[in-house]
Amino acid sequence: MILKAGDKGIINLHNSELLQSDETNEETEEESVTHTFELKPNFQIDEPRPFIPERYKMVSPSRMEMAMFLFTDESRIMLIPKKRVTIGRNRTAEIVLRFLPRSVEHDRLSLNISRDHMTLELNNDGLLVKDREPDRQGKQTGALNISGKVVQNGEQHLLGPEQLGGYQVVELPYGLSYEQPFEFELDLFGGEDDEMGHDQARRQQKLDLLQRAVGTQRRPPLWSLAEKNGFDAVRLRRRENLVEEEYVLLYCRGLIGNSPSSNPIHIDDQNISPETARLVYIDRSFWLQNLGPADRVKVDGQPIGPGELIPLSPGMELLFGETAVRFERFEQMHL
Repeated sequence: MILKAGDKGIINLHNSELLQSDETNEETEEESVTHTFELKPNFQIDEPRPFIPERYKMVSPSRMEMAMFLFTDESRIMLIPKKRVTIGRNRTAEIVLRFLPRSVEHDRLSLNISRDHMTLELNNDGLLVKDREPDRQGKQTGALNISGKVVQNGEQHLLGPEQLGGYQVVELPYGLSYEQPFEFELDLFGGEDDEMGHDQARRQQKLDLLQRAVGTQRRPPLWSLAEKNGFDAVRLRRRENLVEEEYVLLYCRGLIGNSPSSNPIHIDDQNISPETARLVYIDRSFWLQNLGPADRVKVDGQPIGPGELIPLSPGMELLFGETAVRFERFEQMHL
């Protein structure tokens, strides 16, 4: 038997001359025979299926619009599951952006950032980055520079599915004369590593399993958008200024692990794997699912078994490997 890969399957080339024994010439020559076998994808989920353990079935999940992971050194990962996020100096913005910590110099620099400087909005085609429009007097406080693309005067710039897995550098306010720019690294996450080529059937199956495990019938609006454009999460990391605070826009789910390139929620701990757990936002609540062995993830001191899906509430103590994290309500630093 000789197997040869073809465009649509594997071809078995059987040729008696190739199989003829060197020790005997008694076999007669046969015509070669070709068999074609169609290959079909296997969508079987090879990770633990999500389920709520008995001890948590009577626990009501906390309804939260935003939350955070708070580390022992006071650094934090802000969790924002919203379709549209405003970034600016205004305290009503989802991400209040200033040069921090507070000082006379930082306060002066912060005045160059508009109250509502930019927005990030998820739509059917991807992530739309929009600059603020000029005020009534026509004044524009700087612009945006997105990896070399200048966006200003209310213009928009779309980051599409083809840019998933990469990152953009966002500078603001751009175009003003000052020495210290404010920059974000904007990382785009979509499709988990075992979803080859962001396979839609496999992705759909995983989301269906999560929805059935929680017991909700209505598809979350953010999930519907994420299924269309392939975006799962976006991570914003501040460069140079207050690097200990970062932001994750969680549209449906986000992997937790020690690989910063594949996990929107990066835990710097070599005692865990690149894909240790998953954070899910569904039914206006945050849920934590363990993807590995029970000794790698604990909630309030109790090991979480493979596949177990835990509703999170403020004050819960989480342990990933040897890294302690507290799940808390949203609160930015120094504001």
